[in-house]
Amino acid sequence: MLLMLLRTFAQPVERYAVLITEVMADPSPPVGLPAVEYLELKNVSGRPVDLDRWRISDASGSTTIQGSQWLLPDSQLVVCPRTQTAELQRFGRTVGVASFPSLDNEGETLVLLSPDGRTIHAVPYRKEWFGNPLKSEGGWSLEMVDPHLPCTAMVNWTASRSPMGGTPGRRNSVDARMTDKEPPRPMHAYSADSLTLVLCMDESVDSIVAASPLRYRSLDGLGRVALARPQPPLFDRIALTLENPMREAVVYRLEVSGQSDCRANTMAAPIVLRTGRSGAVRPGQLRINELLFNPRPEGSDHVELLNLGPGIIDASTLYLANRSGSGPAANLRKCSPYPKAILPGDHPTFTADSAATARQYRILRPDILFRMESLPSYPDDEGTVVVLDANGRECDAFPYRADYHFPLLADREGVALERIDPVRPANDRTNWHSAATEAGYATPTARNSQYAVGDTLVGWMGVSPSTLSPDMDGFEDVLSVRYRFANEGWTASVLIADAAGRPLRHLARNALCGTEGGFQWDGLDDGRNQIRAGMYYLVFEAIDMKGRRRIWRKALVLAYRR
Repeated sequence: MLLMLLRTFAQPVERYAVLITEVMADPSPPVGLPAVEYLELKNVSGRPVDLDRWRISDASGSTTIQGSQWLLPDSQLVVCPRTQTAELQRFGRTVGVASFPSLDNEGETLVLLSPDGRTIHAVPYRKEWFGNPLKSEGGWSLEMVDPHLPCTAMVNWTASRSPMGGTPGRRNSVDARMTDKEPPRPMHAYSADSLTLVLCMDESVDSIVAASPLRYRSLDGLGRVALARPQPPLFDRIALTLENPMREAVVYRLEVSGQSDCRANTMAAPIVLRTGRSGAVRPGQLRINELLFNPRPEGSDHVELLNLGPGIIDASTLYLANRSGSGPAANLRKCSPYPKAILPGDHPTFTADSAATARQYRILRPDILFRMESLPSYPDDEGTVVVLDANGRECDAFPYRADYHFPLLADREGVALERIDPVRPANDRTNWHSAATEAGYATPTARNSQYAVGDTLVGWMGVSPSTLSPDMDGFEDVLSVRYRFANEGWTASVLIADAAGRPLRHLARNALCGTEGGFQWDGLDDGRNQIRAGMYYLVFEAIDMKGRRRIWRKALVLAYRR
């Protein structure tokens, strides 16, 4: 009679009725608990639930709870390998299962499924969720903070605070109420095929709301969205079937509105994303644009690419590698485990520690800062960066050396090398320069601080002498800057800058030029103060009436008699 009563109250089981609330993925070295991997399940539904034939799965397989296991409201059940059940039973109610998933120490997605195959809860745990470098190395569990926010991810999980290293079968040591008033936000969309876009959200969404095609609108002639299908297990991706096919190399706009999360937080206004159909990398389309190979303490190497276009590239089809001498590319690393559209003009940046990169540098586009499990080795003295496409074809290679940095730079640690002109070859050492001080010594995800596009426009610029000594002795006291153009209608801006790119003296600002002429520099800055001896740069930028531009750079030495 009691069993029949329980079954009456237990049905139906809705999504988030039972949650994964604790994960012990790396129990060694033990802190206080046995060295056993386990998961903790908690019933938050208000009704009893029988877990018979429920499954727990990961990328490599799944296990099934066999036999009636009634879980009362607000109670927990520990799940572990069957052979180790006795070691955990004294801490709380425990059930052992055959083929318990081998929990990945670095992280993976765990899914809890009801007997009819519905996803009840999923946790995409990662090592960085610990928020504690010591605890992430083993012996401590990850615990959910607030079971009332089951669709949030990293912000709702942290390392256990229990002196035992975890709280299997008991209330979590980090248990607290959190506030979530933020609606879900669309992050990006990529093409699965010519008629399918996959929209990626920053958190799990209400699958009933997300399934309405009226929540999505193409702004560029793709017609209506015919079908919207939220994707399990996390429901943070929605597959959209389009009425008309997308063309390659065309960037489209998608308007997203009305999305809600599991706490009924709803988007207040539509958000427009740029997306399109990705294709194969064309010759010359993808360039290595910035490299940090000697990071600061607690920092990480990074490689920035640039999609010159035309066309859209899927980041998951790209690989970073290195090379020894003239040998083949080696130590390949996949740039992204997930598809992501890299649009023309984008500067995707790849690093093994995106959090450290974001702490140390200004990130204008967090959506194209990619965290990789590891990068190929890029030594501090010299090496070669190689980027390849899905077919193993080399897209670009950069044989770098530490002495490519500006020679007067006292400390090169944490300073990136930036490509000046993306069209010029990567193996031209004059096409690379240390990132500017004002930019923070690196510009991941953004246009380089040392960016300057060359041109084929006819013109000449010369500087004499290359060493200036303005000490009033009548010898090399004034620097002469001469120019010559093939036609009229040019304007010029001429700047003297220091090694870090900081402007010191403006010799001209949008000055109208003849076909020939010049400017002079007396060794003073804009405030008419004497500049100390050292190496400096002259930057001469000329623009014609059609808006075309040409830039010259010249290294200068300022010296004084003792």
